[in-house]
Amino acid sequence: MASSDERNGFICCIIFAFFGFWTFFSIVGAIHYSVWYPHFELSDMRIRNFNVTPAAELNFDMDIVIEARHFSSIRRIEQYSYEIRTSHVGLDIGASSVPGFHPIHNKTMEIVSKQAATQLPMGSVLGELVRKDLNATGRVALRVYIEGQIYTSLFLAQKQRNGMICDLIVSPGKPLGSQIYEKKCCGELRCMSWCGSGESRSCCRQAQNCCLLPPSDLRSTISICG
Repeated sequence: MASSDERNGFICCIIFAFFGFWTFFSIVGAIHYSVWYPHFELSDMRIRNFNVTPAAELNFDMDIVIEARHFSSIRRIEQYSYEIRTSHVGLDIGASSVPGFHPIHNKTMEIVSKQAATQLPMGSVLGELVRKDLNATGRVALRVYIEGQIYTSLFLAQKQRNGMICDLIVSPGKPLGSQIYEKKCCGELRCMSWCGSGESRSCCRQAQNCCLLPPSDLRSTISICG
């Protein structure tokens, strides 16, 4: 029979082997995802309906089109998913998701996510402003936030995320071509001023959109950065 010292040594070997295994795959996963993180862009909006009623209620029905690309060689065991949120000047108007899928080919993929709402209250002031924008220019300002995620059990269930903010001016009634009049995207909003110092340093004020300089009007239907 094995002595207690032998049993303890065997248990220690198992523990060290486990931590060695965990460390190895964690490092490999980190290296892999530093290159093969979610790559995508917002390519178009397909807006079938977008209107505000006299009661300041928003009705819309649209598709958000994402172009995904740059898939890794182990894509068949990687699961990709997306979360999308849409807002207008701070008012959340829509949210949708693309459930997990496995890319078959290492080619650009078009991913479509539908968002719709009926009689969504906007408030009398904002609702009237959006109605005036649509009547005057046929356009409206929107913000779309997209977060892509990759998951695989190979690297100890590590998840890699990548987010993108897109400020848009869209033309809901345009019958042909892209309904995006102008687009400005960034990974995150820049910090305009910082508070504190050292480890307690944090952002006090973020930029209002993806432009280098603060825009004169966040609701502009003429120019995002104008």
